[in-house]
Amino acid sequence: MNTVLVTGATGSLGRTAVSTLSSKGIKVRAAARSVAKAAFAAGVETVRFDYQDSATFEAAMKGVEGAVLIAPPLDPDFFTVTAIVRGSMAVEVNLSFITCPISSEPKL
Repeated sequence: MNTVLVTGATGSLGRTAVSTLSSKGIKVRAAARSVAKAAFAAGVETVRFDYQDSATFEAAMKGVEGAVLIAPPLDPDFFTVTAIVRGSMAVEVNLSFITCPISSEPKL
């Protein structure tokens, strides 16, 4: 596989995906709304990407063979991008999650 696109690359899950893929020798294109926040290891390509800005889609997706799509839960733009990606790449992984704080001391 040549290049894998990881959206949401500056979030905690995205950074983990970028780091893990890169450490396995996979070429990664890290996509984020703010490229300024995207400080990754050497060899990781960064590109601006925003689910709500279709003008960012082409540059992010050009030449990639796989994608790890990370987005806020039930983001309607996430489903639009998923539809664009589906059928044009060899591998697609969709992730969407909600976090909640966990207190070290339960409150009863």
